[in-house]
Amino acid sequence: MATNASGFFTAPTVPSLQFAFLDLGFLPLRESRRGYSAPALLKAQRSMLELPLLNLDHPSKESLSTLAVEAAHKALEMAQVGVDDVDLILVCTSTPDEIFGCAPKVQKALGCARNPLAYDITAACSASYSCLQMNGKEVLRFAVRVVPQSIEYSLAKAGLPASSIDWLLLHQSILDAVSTRMQIPSEQVISNLANYGNTSAGSIPLALDEAVRIGKVKPGHTIAAAGFGAGLTWASTIFRWG
Repeated sequence: MATNASGFFTAPTVPSLQFAFLDLGFLPLRESRRGYSAPALLKAQRSMLELPLLNLDHPSKESLSTLAVEAAHKALEMAQVGVDDVDLILVCTSTPDEIFGCAPKVQKALGCARNPLAYDITAACSASYSCLQMNGKEVLRFAVRVVPQSIEYSLAKAGLPASSIDWLLLHQSILDAVSTRMQIPSEQVISNLANYGNTSAGSIPLALDEAVRIGKVKPGHTIAAAGFGAGLTWASTIFRWG
């Protein structure tokens, strides 16, 4: 197992991220056709030691809340909206700083004069089911079936045909299966999976933000967005950018 002096290991498929293991025990990786083998990690480790990392040794200085505040400032700047015009703050994460959530801390740090509503959205309340074994293949089949149905329902509510979709924006782990089922070419699918891996709750807004900043998504484009997550929850929306 390859680690650096700080006790981090790197996954070869997500070159911009590193993960901490908290002395809870770690199983050694075996050779795998998927590339998650110890030799692959060794190569990744050597090439990534100089990458900028989150300052995990100083959580009081940098945390999920501080990162959320920074992201909020960038979003407000791009939208040309002032902090005092914010009516609602939503924080979506599976790893809050505290069990009670981060949204109020983000609201305070932003300094919103109007005291907007601020709360966290989570769907990972699985405590009482932790001893159950998930049928992963069946869940995937269910997601691939339900997400296209949800998008089609949203299109019908919006009075739009499927051909009006300029971009398909999905939770990154089901991109290929859903786009194939909906017969949407890969050129119209927004994906940053190759750069960051699966970023969970942040995958859809992160991918959209990057697509806008590089000029891929332009004003007037119609986007079909859908997500599928913990607790067997799913949602979709159709919106026009700009």
